[in-house]
Amino acid sequence: MTATLMAWSPIFETGLAQVDRQHHALVDLVNQAAPHLALDDAAARRAVGQLLDNLTQYAVIHFRDEERLMAEHGLAPGYLAHHQHTHQAFVDEVALMRRDYLAQTGAVTAAPQSRVSGPQLLRFLTSWLSFHILLEDQHIAQQIKAMAQGLTPEQAWAQVQRPPDAAHAVVNASLLDLFTLLTERNRSLLHTNEALQSVSAELARANASLEARVQARTQDLTATLERLQRTQQQLLQSEKLAAVGKLAAGVAHEVNNPLSYVTGNMGSLGRYLTQLLALATDLQPRPAEPVQEWQARAQGGLARVDVAFLREDVPVLLKDIGDGLARVSSIVAELRALAGADSQPLRPAQLMTAGAVAPTATSGADRACA
Repeated sequence: MTATLMAWSPIFETGLAQVDRQHHALVDLVNQAAPHLALDDAAARRAVGQLLDNLTQYAVIHFRDEERLMAEHGLAPGYLAHHQHTHQAFVDEVALMRRDYLAQTGAVTAAPQSRVSGPQLLRFLTSWLSFHILLEDQHIAQQIKAMAQGLTPEQAWAQVQRPPDAAHAVVNASLLDLFTLLTERNRSLLHTNEALQSVSAELARANASLEARVQARTQDLTATLERLQRTQQQLLQSEKLAAVGKLAAGVAHEVNNPLSYVTGNMGSLGRYLTQLLALATDLQPRPAEPVQEWQARAQGGLARVDVAFLREDVPVLLKDIGDGLARVSSIVAELRALAGADSQPLRPAQLMTAGAVAPTATSGADRACA
């Protein structure tokens, strides 16, 4: 049985049948390309070209269907414009990265410094798709549901912009900043490398035709080499940011998993509370109400509410909520421990050379003087 890179999970589901089917197909396409991108050799680069074409074309179709679905349900124009922008940014970024990746096969021309490795492209695809499915596309379903419950499009959009807790806010903001930074950096590197390629071509033509201009072009070459060094440093930084993106996506998944069933259980508790409040109202006699009518109303309320079931289910829901919050707290504690791993205070230590006799006990002042 072949292992898959992105295993489909119920946490990816939005509840919108067409969107979920297309998400599943997009994940399958990434899994098809993954073995070739991971190998990153000449044969793999030749084989992966068509797979990347299919992924780009399918993403365009999926984005078009999503945008039509949002328009049909009347989502807020501001949110629709925002979502269309994320779609276009993904298509543009994959096109640029694909061109640089395929440059290594000779199919297209690009500066050597701009080339993207298969694992880099694979990390970008998996991180972006996970982020988009878990955040942006969940917002579509949440807004459609909120509007079905009576909210206006603008109210529904405002509601999804308020994260349920601080953990969501930090993770979501970090992911948005990360992908924005990566996109801007990749575009900046592309422009820099195109300029380098242009300068290199100009130098070649000048050296071939006029030897007398060698000295003048030497200064241009020196400047070009300095820019190349800066570009190499930027590429190293991009690799670090890609690793941070992978970590952030993993943290988002780990946090969203317990929070999802905490949110679900809170919803169930809210419904139970509504039922119990309605029952309490039915059990409360009204002024000047005949006893027979009050008894009939109370019996009707008791018939509508399964009190025995609530008595059994509420403790289970509360326990699950406690377990989920404990898991989130554990994740946060682990992250804090990881962040403080390199900040241990310095401690004094006593050094001895080979064969030396251990010193006798001395005071702190004596050791300081020594």
